[in-house]
Amino acid sequence: MLENILIIEALLPTITALVQKAARDRDSVTFNALYALFPKKTPAQQVHATLDAACASIADASSAIYSVVMVKKDTGLPGDAFFVTFKAIHDAEYISIAGDIAPLNLTLPQKQLLVNAEKARVYVHAQV
Repeated sequence: MLENILIIEALLPTITALVQKAARDRDSVTFNALYALFPKKTPAQQVHATLDAACASIADASSAIYSVVMVKKDTGLPGDAFFVTFKAIHDAEYISIAGDIAPLNLTLPQKQLLVNAEKARVYVHAQV
């Protein structure tokens, strides 16, 4: 699988711990802070593959999408991939909040409602 080739195995424990701590503390981590843990010029694809693997090692996404703790500095919200994942996993809940709007066309208030819903799941999972 191509994604496994992209994962930087040596950083998995660090990234997993970072995400778990943020969830336990009901906090977030900026993507800038995540990228700072990788060697300079690491391709974004490798950073995100490693993040995805770390999140998957904590919980199956159908139980809790741990990447919700990762936020962009300018909006304080996760990136577009989170919303695509949320729709794929929780379609009925997504539709109840955003209707038939595509994930890339969500308004900031809609994004915030989706994030709040997922953070609630993640925070409960992190306390177990």
